[in-house]
Amino acid sequence: MKNLLIIGLGRLGVRHLQGMLNSGIAAHIYCIDIHKPSIEDAKEKASEVSHGSELIYSPELPEGKQIDLAIIATNSGERFDLSKKLLESNAVRHLILEKVVFTNPNEYSAFSKLLKTQNTACYVNHVRRLFPHYQKLKDQLQTTVPIHGSVSGSGWGLASNTLHFIDLFQFLTGSIAIEINTKGLKDFFPAKRKGYDEISGLLEVKFANNSTLFIYCGEADFNGISIHLSQNNQQFFINEGLSNIMKSSEVSEIETIRSFMVTETTAQITKELLNTDSCQLPKFHAIKDTHELFVSTLFNMYSNTTNTANEKLKIT
Repeated sequence: MKNLLIIGLGRLGVRHLQGMLNSGIAAHIYCIDIHKPSIEDAKEKASEVSHGSELIYSPELPEGKQIDLAIIATNSGERFDLSKKLLESNAVRHLILEKVVFTNPNEYSAFSKLLKTQNTACYVNHVRRLFPHYQKLKDQLQTTVPIHGSVSGSGWGLASNTLHFIDLFQFLTGSIAIEINTKGLKDFFPAKRKGYDEISGLLEVKFANNSTLFIYCGEADFNGISIHLSQNNQQFFINEGLSNIMKSSEVSEIETIRSFMVTETTAQITKELLNTDSCQLPKFHAIKDTHELFVSTLFNMYSNTTNTANEKLKIT
């Protein structure tokens, strides 16, 4: 059987575990978390899925194993050290990381070198690329012409989730982010997750092909996320909260869309990676510069506004 591994059995981690179990591929799955209640919760959630896998729960990383697929679903502040320790003590074939990948700008280059040394294929879990409605939308857009877009809503966690939308825009435009303007952002404030910060306001992102994306997050409670895209005479309106998309034309039809759950995307990705050695998630080396740009930009803003010298940005 294959050897799979998950580090971090919080709310996201247990959904990844259920996704692996739903893939239909029997495996030895190492489930790692230092908190006993998290392990007990993971056992309960795993029992909800019919599977033929062997689950090995432990607070410690295994050593000397051949790991076919590993997912690290810890908080961002721990991710670099745990990723480094995992790769140095085991042979990992495929690795999936959550965003924000790392919170110290210097960790990206260091980790890139480690991946090459260990011959590990690493992906970042930007799952909107897998959604059929965004894949269909990409086919209707021209990558040779700039696209202008906006993302807006309140209470959705700009610091934590902006990279998902930047990556979606990179997917749709076929271009990379080259500049992030933070002049419209407000001061950092304590996030709901203890020990981390959030931010609200307006962010402007410019891309290599002259596309632009404005990202706004208000301070009110979460009220859904709306996305608007325009290119030449085409306009698209996506409301993820209401699960619909509308194209502006002479005859406008509202189409229903469906965003996948973590259990669904992880099941799909697990099957793809174990059966074909590839998947639709972006590879680390392809989005490394974007994550590094985002983290560096907020890192500089945080240092300038708080007069605090930290090695890591406190976002997750």
